[in-house]
Amino acid sequence: MSLGRVLICGGRGLVGLALGRRLKAEGYEVVFLSRENGFYEGFRCYEWNPKQQKLDLAALEGCQVIINLAGANVGEKRWNEAYKKEILESRTLSTRLLYQTLKKQPGQVHTFINASAVGYYGSDTGNQTVTESSPQGSDFLARVVGSWEREAAPVLSLGIRLVILRIGIVLSAKGGAYISIRKPVSMGVGAELGRGLQWFPWIHNDDLCNIFLFAVQQKSIEGIYNAVAPICITNRMFTRLVAEQLKKPFFMPAVPAFVLKLMLGEFAESVLGGQYVSADKLLKAGYKFKYEQAVHAVGALEKTSLV
Repeated sequence: MSLGRVLICGGRGLVGLALGRRLKAEGYEVVFLSRENGFYEGFRCYEWNPKQQKLDLAALEGCQVIINLAGANVGEKRWNEAYKKEILESRTLSTRLLYQTLKKQPGQVHTFINASAVGYYGSDTGNQTVTESSPQGSDFLARVVGSWEREAAPVLSLGIRLVILRIGIVLSAKGGAYISIRKPVSMGVGAELGRGLQWFPWIHNDDLCNIFLFAVQQKSIEGIYNAVAPICITNRMFTRLVAEQLKKPFFMPAVPAFVLKLMLGEFAESVLGGQYVSADKLLKAGYKFKYEQAVHAVGALEKTSLV
C-alpha cells in the first residue's frame, strides 16, 4: 500500500533521481514533472513548461507532497548574461508556476518542500558561523536564492506546510562536485583551490535524500533549514582527504585565484569563497546524520560505483 503520492519537480537531476528512488523504496508513489510526458528510470513523467507557465494537471491527481528541485546547474556553463538569466528564471518561474497551479487547483497537497542553497548567505562568509537567521548575501547567487525563496513563500497562504532546505555542496558518486574534485586527485595532480582555507559546506547525497524524507514525514518541520553536514571542513582538508582515500600524492601547488577566474569567470567567486554553515537547527529537530564526518562520507563514496 502506497504511503501517498509525491511529485518531484527536477526529478531527473542528480539529487532528484536519488530522492525518487529513496521515497519509492520507503513506500511512496513518486512521479516527476519533466519537459515531456513519458517515463524516466521507471518514474512516470508529466509535462510542464515553466517559461510558458504550463503544467499537466494530471501530475497533481492524488498528490499530497510536492518537492521542488527545479533549477539550472549553476556550474554547468560559463556565466554570461543569458545563462545567468536561465539560472534565475529556471528557479523563479518554476516555483511561481507551482504556486499559481496550487492556488487555482486546491486539492490534497499538504506539504511543499522547496530546495534552496547555502549560497543565500553569499559566496564567502569567512570564519563566521552562519545560521538560518543570518542575513542574505549581496552577490549574484545570493540574489538568485533569495528570489527563489520569495517565490515559494506564498504557498503558506494556501494552508500548505512549507519547508525550505538550504542545501550545501552535494557529494555523490554519480556526478557533481565530488567527481570534479576526485578526477585530478585520481591522476595525482589534485590541489587546493586558491588559499584552500575557504569552508566547504558539504552534504552526502544519502543524507540529503534522508533529510527530504524527514521533512516529508515530520509534520512539525516547517520553515527554513540548512541541509549541510554538522562537521564542516576546508577545501584544503577535503581535497587532502580524497587524496588519502585514493592513496594518491597531494603535493601540487594550489590553483591560483586568477587561473580559476580565467577558467570560470564570475562563478570562480563561489569556488574561492565558502561558508561555515550550522546544521544545529536540523539536529535539534531530531534528524540523525548518516555521515557526520567527511572521512566517512568519502569512504562510502569510494565503495560505490563511481562514474
